[in-house]
Amino acid sequence: GGGEQEEDGEDGGDDDGGEEEEARQDQEGRGLSVNDKRIVKSHHQKKFSREMFSAKVASFEELNLPSRLVDSLQASMSIRRPTLIQIQAIPELMKGRDVMFKSKTGSGKTLAFLLPMVSHLVDDEKRKRRLKRTDGTHAIVIAPTRELVLQINHVLHHLLKSYYWIVSTTLMGGEKKKGEKARLRKGAIIVLATPGRLLDHLITTRAFRVSQVQILVLDEADRLLDLGFEKDLKSIIQLLNERKGSHVSRQSVLTSATLSTKLEHLAQMSLKDPQLIGFGPSGDGDDDENHDEDDENDDEGEEEEGKRSKKGPSRLRQHFVCVDSKYRLTVLAALLKSLISSPSSSSKPRKIMVFFGTCDSVEFHVKLLSNTCWPPHSPANKLLDNITFHMLHGNLPQKERTKTFFTFCNAEEGILFATDVAARGLDLPLVDYIVQYDPPDHPDTYVHRVGRTARMGQRGQAILFLQRSEMDYSNMLKEKGLLLSEASVVSILAHLNYDDDDDEDELGGDSTKSNLPPGLQLQNSFETLVSSDAELHELARLSFLSSVRAYGSYPRSMKHIFHPKKLHLGYVAKSFGLKEPPKRLANAKKKAKKDSPWKKTDAKLTKATKQSEDSVKNPINRKKQPRRYGDELRRTKNKNAKGKNRKQKSMKWMKIDQNSEFAS
Repeated sequence: GGGEQEEDGEDGGDDDGGEEEEARQDQEGRGLSVNDKRIVKSHHQKKFSREMFSAKVASFEELNLPSRLVDSLQASMSIRRPTLIQIQAIPELMKGRDVMFKSKTGSGKTLAFLLPMVSHLVDDEKRKRRLKRTDGTHAIVIAPTRELVLQINHVLHHLLKSYYWIVSTTLMGGEKKKGEKARLRKGAIIVLATPGRLLDHLITTRAFRVSQVQILVLDEADRLLDLGFEKDLKSIIQLLNERKGSHVSRQSVLTSATLSTKLEHLAQMSLKDPQLIGFGPSGDGDDDENHDEDDENDDEGEEEEGKRSKKGPSRLRQHFVCVDSKYRLTVLAALLKSLISSPSSSSKPRKIMVFFGTCDSVEFHVKLLSNTCWPPHSPANKLLDNITFHMLHGNLPQKERTKTFFTFCNAEEGILFATDVAARGLDLPLVDYIVQYDPPDHPDTYVHRVGRTARMGQRGQAILFLQRSEMDYSNMLKEKGLLLSEASVVSILAHLNYDDDDDEDELGGDSTKSNLPPGLQLQNSFETLVSSDAELHELARLSFLSSVRAYGSYPRSMKHIFHPKKLHLGYVAKSFGLKEPPKRLANAKKKAKKDSPWKKTDAKLTKATKQSEDSVKNPINRKKQPRRYGDELRRTKNKNAKGKNRKQKSMKWMKIDQNSEFAS
């Protein structure tokens, strides 16, 4: 406590110049919070299509935003005109009303709530003085993932360049709590956090002053609920209500892409008389986004607009490919090779995202595809040459996740292999192609995945891998208004053909090197590489097991499409380059444990001895033996015999008492 008071006292001194200089250094040096000082290039410098903007509002000045903030927005992010969702949301937020709005990805919703927030915090006329970091936290933004927190902080960093005294910080899992506590002691006017770590600091960090919180934003609220943060959010709101100052009124903002019963309950708890934007019957608020430049009729009716919004951005071309499990790996490699080396990609670098269902699958495919040679008789040539591989999944350390996120954001080309950690909310600029190797568990997740491309009026493509037993999934997407065209497997595999002096067969096979078509040659190369590398083989085995488990975790409503009984486990193993039968792969770990029991040493007992000693010390942990009828009968007889002996003894003493001289 003394240490905290001393630091707070130092920060709250009378030397305003020293405090401003410290705030400026803190804002510049720790703007991204996790060693991202090197990231100076904004990934928001894009070309916006004119259909994203409204002719009625030509500039941000017309939305009553401070001119200094607008200048900073134009100078650092090159954004001069507001999008439709910003035109609708900013005026309501500037009035101080609670707002709940939905919008498509890439529509500018982050700026829609950040601009009014910064405008409110820098309004010196109402406050009669500038805010100081020692005044405590005044605004909190909660996001579902660490990457989304970093992205929001990255945008906020550009907005606050002209307001160095407004200090922001991030609180999220994977970072050291000690450093976060130190920053909270010094003070942070804006806090961006994930729910778990925010709740942790609210409970354990006394220096976290939240009595002056005037703005609370729940970004991607539906995703927060999907990830199981409902209890944490309720606890956070309850703690903020309990600690709120008597004269403080709080404005709450909730953004979401869908509306559910849980979301309604959360809105009732956190919002008061909210203004709803984008939840009307006509989908007002986001139906006009991402219109195609080729649309000739600009005055389409609301009904047609609603239909078009369900199909996703009009600049997005969506495909699916039907391929059996044993050919999936080969088709994926051929597809990526075609996207990188196609003639259309020679003029412009390509950025590709590939989605998998498990973390093990991400790591396996990165290691395999980055080390595969093609053609097979040319070990010096890589299958996917001159391209950078990136990984993003939940098992990576936070520093590595942060580095990968910003590296891919600022890269001009590359392939990002990711799980659904990167499926929502992230603004990854100029992504050209989305590949969904493992189908998502819900059509909404499909929409969010493909939403990583065709953002802000850019063009993009997406392809979904399906097996024959999963073709009903495309029909389900069609019912949701998502129209996918089928891509040809033969045309994809044709990109594996390679030139040679000898004649090639119809599918590109080399008559001198091998009579097999290129697809089978590539599959053999995968299996040879996996079997020859013990580490890669173990990673392939773990990926196979985790993928089968993930396939069994689809919701009940999807079981008629994705059911483990429909899987050919041998073919699934082949898609990971494994030659062994599935049963042997599943029992490999058990066999390894059986073949290598604990050995006696001077300091340790054998495993069996240790278990027996534990069972003696802790009788509760002993394994209960099943009861048998004979044991029950014997136990009953013993019990009756004990009762009879007890009765006889009591009768004996009664007789003695009756014969005694004191008996009356």
